[in-house]
Amino acid sequence: MKTYLLGTAIAGSLLASLNTNAESEEATYLMEDYIVSAGPGLRSIQDYAPPVEVLSEKAIATKNATNLAALLDGSAGVSASSFTAGASRPVLRGFSGSRVQIMESGLETFDLSTLSPDHAVTLEPMLIERVEILRGPATLLYGGSAIGGAINVIDKSLVRAPTPGFGGAVETRYDGVSNGTTNVGYASLGTEDWAVRITGLKRDNEDYKVPEHEEPKLDGSFQESSYYSIGATRFFGEGHYFGLSLSEWNSEYGVPGHEHEDHEPGAEEAGVFIEMEATRLNAEYSIPAPFSWAEAFRLRASYNDYQHDEIEDGASAVRYEQTGWDLRGELAHSPFMFVDYGIIGAQITDTDFVASGDEVFTPNAQTQSRALFINEHTHGDRLHYEFGARLENTQIKAEGVAKDYSETALSFAASAIWNIDTAQTLKLSLNRSQRHPTAPELYSNGVHLATQQYYVPKEVSLKRETALGLDLTYEIQREDDFARLTAFYTRFDNYIYSESLGYQTDDEGTKEGDPGFEADHALDTYRYCFVDADYYGLEASYERPLLRQGDSELSLKLTGDWVHAAQRGSSDSLPRIPPVRLGLGLD
Repeated sequence: MKTYLLGTAIAGSLLASLNTNAESEEATYLMEDYIVSAGPGLRSIQDYAPPVEVLSEKAIATKNATNLAALLDGSAGVSASSFTAGASRPVLRGFSGSRVQIMESGLETFDLSTLSPDHAVTLEPMLIERVEILRGPATLLYGGSAIGGAINVIDKSLVRAPTPGFGGAVETRYDGVSNGTTNVGYASLGTEDWAVRITGLKRDNEDYKVPEHEEPKLDGSFQESSYYSIGATRFFGEGHYFGLSLSEWNSEYGVPGHEHEDHEPGAEEAGVFIEMEATRLNAEYSIPAPFSWAEAFRLRASYNDYQHDEIEDGASAVRYEQTGWDLRGELAHSPFMFVDYGIIGAQITDTDFVASGDEVFTPNAQTQSRALFINEHTHGDRLHYEFGARLENTQIKAEGVAKDYSETALSFAASAIWNIDTAQTLKLSLNRSQRHPTAPELYSNGVHLATQQYYVPKEVSLKRETALGLDLTYEIQREDDFARLTAFYTRFDNYIYSESLGYQTDDEGTKEGDPGFEADHALDTYRYCFVDADYYGLEASYERPLLRQGDSELSLKLTGDWVHAAQRGSSDSLPRIPPVRLGLGLD
């Protein structure tokens, strides 16, 4: 049965700027041309061979997005999972889950969005300053598992440059489809030596309206969220600072596909919904030119405490808890021999996962990761080369499992950029990435209520996933238009995915057809397995101004993407691959 959701989101924005010492428009514009957080120093977007997407604060503010995936959806090669309004994750070139690394200022978010599509990303899109979508060698700064790409989010919790005076903004929005309201704001106070910032958000969206349908609302599509943060920064000179921030994120959202009663804020729900909360403490220290041979050093650390309950008929069926800390150091070195600049660094991550309740499908586990990484650049008159590598050891210890997982992955990448002339550029990127299996992939066994799946144990032990990738991009930048075309191919050995076994199992683990099988509690049966696979596709974008008048400009934007993924040597397609998309927009 097809459901047509027709409605118009009416977003009314009241921006009350209180800034007495706002940054100049010129400074803001200049920052558009740089990736400001993929390493301690500034890097031009033109230094990246694979396509790079950067959303500025202004671009983010124009979207009425309630989650990160909705914010990024529509860019070439970027789509969104759509399991529920409260939990949607970006999909890059058909890759999702742990193959898409999502970070907050370069550090792990420690949510459970990679575990299941009904779990939310704990980042609030309306309090983000900048989003960077990276592919190719630069992703190895963040993790070998970022085969699809890395998404780095810089939020407003910390002030990273002196902004003397008082400033801030407040905004309120109304959404007609869900009869929803959102109130959000932030305020900063500072001098040349210090700064303090607070942020806050409250969102209340009811179930989506579905006009001209037998059911007037989509049950389980409601979402309620609240968020706050407080951060303080001490400045010691240009580019030299130490900052601390504390944030807390709470969300309650429904899971469609289950029976629900009409949602009333604060009332108990029938069916299935999720109550989630996350607390994060971040610290960041940056210093320019710490040594004669170094241009900049940055040390970042975070501690996260996350938990959520999956509520069934008013009671918790399962609770997930995850605590973790992440420590990351990066050093940008001065030119050396044929290298113009580069970054070397190390990262240590420790995660404890605990699940409790009647419907637990993955055991308690501790994951530890230790990594060394490097990224180097060299420039010629018309050629630019980039090299990257990451060595990462991961250990997973799970309760009730006889054998722990412990492996070391080596990933490396190289790219070349050829400036054919002042307008045309050809870019080539090659990479070899290895991804460790996650604890749920290794040990899932049992019912997962929210997604209506029953996981059975895998038949053989999962191995590291190895991907060989190639990107080829052609760009043309003229005075009045810009065009980009990218072709990509990724060849997998031991590609890990959740395979449908084609039969049902009830929530007691009894297989369809066996005595005692309860049809009223039937769930589709899955298991994690690995196959050899091939991904390939195309991405294209084009932009051209149509009208200019004074400081205003009307631009035409065209985008398109296509990806194909199948088991090697077979016509069997892999599941959950986005369809062909074409887009047209006026900006």
